[in-house]
Amino acid sequence: MDGAVAQYAYALPMAEAGEALMEAARDYVSINETLKSVQTLWLIRDQETAQAMLKEIGTLKEQTGEEETALLAWLAAGESTQAEAVRAASGESLEAFDQVLSSCNLLPEDLSFREAMKYQYGLAARENGRWDEAVAAFEALGEYSDAATQILETYYQQAKN
Repeated sequence: MDGAVAQYAYALPMAEAGEALMEAARDYVSINETLKSVQTLWLIRDQETAQAMLKEIGTLKEQTGEEETALLAWLAAGESTQAEAVRAASGESLEAFDQVLSSCNLLPEDLSFREAMKYQYGLAARENGRWDEAVAAFEALGEYSDAATQILETYYQQAKN
């Protein structure tokens, strides 16, 4: 099933690919492969059902004390759940989050799942006033997206507060 997810990831413009990915995510949940489910749902995060599943995973994982996985699920859902991600990020360290991210190896590297999640982590940490964590997350991203700009924005926000 892992290979099929990677193949469908490149075929996302096809409606069948989105449906197949949703089915794969459900299968991963059913066999308690939460990290694989989150990665798969991230690919189709614009779909309402994927958003709902990611939020549910986040809630369930927080209730069972798996804060890093809960945070990952909320960050994978994107900006619509940023408030929940910030709340979850308040007690989690970048180091603990990195350990969870290092286990996320379902998707091909060029899809940048880990980078996207670390970027969202940096945003959530900054929103929560955890300046050092935010800067560390953005610095670890190197030239990914506008990470350098986000470092400057973090320092600006810190100085403002």
